[in-house]
Amino acid sequence: MSTDSVALFIDFEYFVYGAESERMAPPAPAHLMELAAGYGSVATAKAFGKNDVLDRYRQELRAASIEAILCTSTGAANKKNVTDFYMLDSIYQSAYTQGHIGNYIVVTGDGDFGSVLAYLRYRLQKKTIVMAYPDSVNPELKSSANEFVELKRVEKESWPVEEQMNLVRFVHSGESQGKLITLSSTARVYKSGGMSEEDRREQIARMIEDGVFEQRVEEQGGRPVRRLYLNHSHPLVQQALQDD
Repeated sequence: MSTDSVALFIDFEYFVYGAESERMAPPAPAHLMELAAGYGSVATAKAFGKNDVLDRYRQELRAASIEAILCTSTGAANKKNVTDFYMLDSIYQSAYTQGHIGNYIVVTGDGDFGSVLAYLRYRLQKKTIVMAYPDSVNPELKSSANEFVELKRVEKESWPVEEQMNLVRFVHSGESQGKLITLSSTARVYKSGGMSEEDRREQIARMIEDGVFEQRVEEQGGRPVRRLYLNHSHPLVQQALQDD
């Protein structure tokens, strides 16, 4: 293992959304720290993104000793690449003020980071490492670094049984009040700690496949609506409502 210090910079929107776009989940943030530690002592570790993605992983980032950097902008600067600006600025500042850092790791697939990696590698004689999903990384970014490390997406975990039963009770409450319940409305309204609306949507879809919920197309206001119902013969539904 190298005795050089390590700086880890994570494009957290790429890290998370680059997995979720394939209906998968990113590896644990702690895994990135484990990979980084293989190059030496981690002097700085930062994850850059907007609140909507950072909030979902704050606890995991904190537990992995990764600093969450909120990237905000105003007016015309409110662009898609605002996270890139924050991250690039932080990399250059580290290069200028922390000369002892010998290894720079960037977690991104964005080719815009190729120039800073080339600068670090050839002008400052730093070792540069790109960590990215192999099917969503710019070829020039890979070639600008000393080393490329492939990140692997992981399967999304199903909710624990108790959380699924809480969802069953939530839908049952809506049914009892005669509310119009759909997959989309349930995913939007039901709040589960640390879960995005898309995560909730996928979990409900899995529970439909498992027979916990049923969908029926019914006429509502002159148009067909796919309503969501509990399957009261399913053991999980019976257990949830019995314990309620």
